[in-house]
Amino acid sequence: MSLIEQKIEEQLNSFESFEALDHQGDIKLEEFCNQGKNYIERYTWCEGVNNAWLAYYLEGIFAISIFEVSSSNPNVDKYIWILTGDLPPAYIDIESASFPLEVLSAYIEIMQDWVDTVKADGNVEECYPVEVEANLDHADMLDYRLKLLREYLENEDESDL
Repeated sequence: MSLIEQKIEEQLNSFESFEALDHQGDIKLEEFCNQGKNYIERYTWCEGVNNAWLAYYLEGIFAISIFEVSSSNPNVDKYIWILTGDLPPAYIDIESASFPLEVLSAYIEIMQDWVDTVKADGNVEECYPVEVEANLDHADMLDYRLKLLREYLENEDESDL
């Protein structure tokens, strides 16, 4: 087991497993969790989800989950972070982020790259794949959300998790 995987496993007890999660009528939370599972299972390198945990949730806005996946591909990590919500979904590898707010920071970075590329009329094929049409309207909408996420992140402290 790698040091990074060890760091992840040390946190798992502080996260809520999807199986034990009580959505308490929070339709968005349930939607975000299902969206994350469906998103990761679409990738051919993901042969199955063994476990899933909700790591961070900003009510009605986004959820950060971590999935333990099965894969015969040795280049696929055992754990994969997924950010879902009122935003384009994305997975973040554990080498890029060890903690939930690092996931949010990495998400902002890869999505900002897409926004900047679209606004510069560049080639988005070199960006993280965003599941919307690459046009100025979508770039502006995402840019605004990223600005709000940056402000939120600036006001959060990793030790609060």
